[in-house]
Amino acid sequence: MNNAPHISVIIPCYNAEKTLQSAIDSVLAQTYPNKEIIVIDGGSTDQSLSIIERNAPNIAYWVSEYDRGVYDAINKGLAASTGHFIYVLGADDKLASDEIFEHVVHHIEPSIDLVFGHVRNIHIAHPLVPEVHTSQFSSTILWKNTLHQQGCFYRKTLFDLEKFNTEYKILGDYDFHLGLWRKQINTFCLDQTIAICEAGGLSKQVTSKLYKEELRLKRNRLSSGLYALSIPWVALKYFRKALYD
Repeated sequence: MNNAPHISVIIPCYNAEKTLQSAIDSVLAQTYPNKEIIVIDGGSTDQSLSIIERNAPNIAYWVSEYDRGVYDAINKGLAASTGHFIYVLGADDKLASDEIFEHVVHHIEPSIDLVFGHVRNIHIAHPLVPEVHTSQFSSTILWKNTLHQQGCFYRKTLFDLEKFNTEYKILGDYDFHLGLWRKQINTFCLDQTIAICEAGGLSKQVTSKLYKEELRLKRNRLSSGLYALSIPWVALKYFRKALYD
């Protein structure tokens, strides 16, 4: 295991006292030993800080301070990380089994920059949110985010030139994934469920803010022709989902 890839798990957190311990426990339970936990708390006012302090012996780095949103928190975690691969786990999510890291590492080769798998959603509030997010890295990503962040293990060097854009508050991971598609990185799809995620996050809510942000990031990432085609597509998605509210 001395030469095994080191995995840094970044847990962005804000007022997550009900679920944070479960998220941490799911990482600690991993049978793969070469890992570290980094918790970036946004200045929680509930008992999250007490949970972090209680787990401090098992946390490589943590901080509790104001941030500019979840992607700012993740970027802080990146700066503190020492791993070869980065995994982001929401404070209200957990890994699907104790052997996930073992399975991921088995498929890491020097040429692979991203290993990804699927995510199971729970407590689904909207009928169009799938129970299982089946991830893929294909041209379909130009139309929707086909990668779920909680299903992704990123080689840390992917962040050398570009980190998550903190101007985006909901879809910063989608923006980053579009950048990865343009770079045509080498990936491996692990055909199994990586994480179990709460489906009540901002990216699962039907709001005009969400779709305005999608158009804004696509205007910056896509060609003018693809962006023009995206406008009616995003509008259609919004109205289709709004019909079910």
